[in-house]
Amino acid sequence: DYWECVVRHYTLTVYHPVGTCKMGPSTDPEAVVDPQLRVYGVFARVSETRSCLGKFVDCILFAR
Repeated sequence: DYWECVVRHYTLTVYHPVGTCKMGPSTDPEAVVDPQLRVYGVFARVSETRSCLGKFVDCILFAR
């Protein structure tokens, strides 16, 4: 019972959950944003999540 309680209440992730979105032309059905980070199919929105960075960076990104 003790270890079950520990696992249920005192475990956490060491890493931030991450994901990516594909950058590409609007003709690409898998592309989510254009090179200016405008999201396809959403009016007047910009990808502020930085999920389309070219490579992983060793820092924590904060939205403004």
